[in-house]
Amino acid sequence: MHILVVEEDQEQGRALVDTLGWGGHSIIWCQRDAIGYTCYLNTDAILVDVGLRTDLDTLDRLHQISPAPVLILVAHADVAALREAAPTDEYLVKPVDANQLLRKLEQIVHQAALRANRVVTALDVTVDLEARAVWVGEQTVLLTAKEFEVLSILARHAGQVVSRRNIEEAVWGTMNNSTSRSLNVHMTTLRAKINRPALIQTIHGFGYRFGAPSPGPVAKSPDGASAPTRTYLLSSADPSPDRGRPHANTA
Repeated sequence: MHILVVEEDQEQGRALVDTLGWGGHSIIWCQRDAIGYTCYLNTDAILVDVGLRTDLDTLDRLHQISPAPVLILVAHADVAALREAAPTDEYLVKPVDANQLLRKLEQIVHQAALRANRVVTALDVTVDLEARAVWVGEQTVLLTAKEFEVLSILARHAGQVVSRRNIEEAVWGTMNNSTSRSLNVHMTTLRAKINRPALIQTIHGFGYRFGAPSPGPVAKSPDGASAPTRTYLLSSADPSPDRGRPHANTA
């Protein structure tokens, strides 16, 4: 994720940058007088350490400039006032545990992605195509750039078969023996990291499919009645844990 940190204190700012960098995120650190439009390019979340009496104007500026979700670090004594002044923002009470901070940031980015319909889900796997983030259940999966590119191509065509040729040309720009071997290696590591054997299916002699097949026409039995079918849920918005699981359905 790309995270903007707004923090005046030098020591606290360095600590936040170190913590978030340890979590594998890309960080831009700004002080309040340095906030500008360029800070928000490709920003997935904004982290603000507030002294409430002086920083309400800063929060207003953040919302005017960027649609990214805001996470506020606030002193316990200021929580009630913050709820009244910024009721739609998320917050954590200081001092904040590093793991708690990372989990909360991932949560608000995940929720924002669901609201923006920029995610694809199957089984309990969520792929955020814009934030380049992947979750299995509530756990973040760290992928290399190439692994994510392979996965994103499949996720954008969820339920459909994507040929090896299309994947290789999109990710590596060409198709030859070298890229074919690279695709095999990346597919192996990708599947191992996600650890959901049924999620990415090999269509032998052609390519791969992410998730269950797209729903087809209802089959008819010889007597003309509709035969039982199985419908697979594959949604770009529904975050429920049952997505992607087959549900028996008789038409």
